[in-house]
Amino acid sequence: MFETFDDAEVTMPKLFGDNDSRQWAYVYRRLHSAWFHVVCQPVDPELRYAPRIFFLPNVNDLVALAGDPSAQIVEASVVTPKHLNGSGAWRMDGLKQVLVGWQEVGEEALEVLIYTLQDGQQLIDASSELRDSHIHEPQILWPLAPETH
Repeated sequence: MFETFDDAEVTMPKLFGDNDSRQWAYVYRRLHSAWFHVVCQPVDPELRYAPRIFFLPNVNDLVALAGDPSAQIVEASVVTPKHLNGSGAWRMDGLKQVLVGWQEVGEEALEVLIYTLQDGQQLIDASSELRDSHIHEPQILWPLAPETH
């Protein structure tokens, strides 16, 4: 989730009849977990000049946006903390695919996300002790196959 303060709100004139949105000078996150930077283009030809950039806090929101018939995702990146990407710093990488699977931990099955980057590298989003263990039944979460939306 992204957070902000009332003092960060920027008062702007209402543009293009968009009365439902508000503008913020900044947002922040408390969690050191992956999130998504997504460029979306409206399907309506009259609005195609105005792509929007979404900051999505989790994969469920990415999947929901991908299923929205009024917009098309034209670019997606995953933003990962250093403990996930191994680089020593936060990093944003082009995203090719997201898979979900599970791993056994004692009597439990824990969900694991696999981010496939544009360069082919895969980042495993699981607790650190599980990163090297077997991932069961990986399924594609994103991108949705064309026939599903």
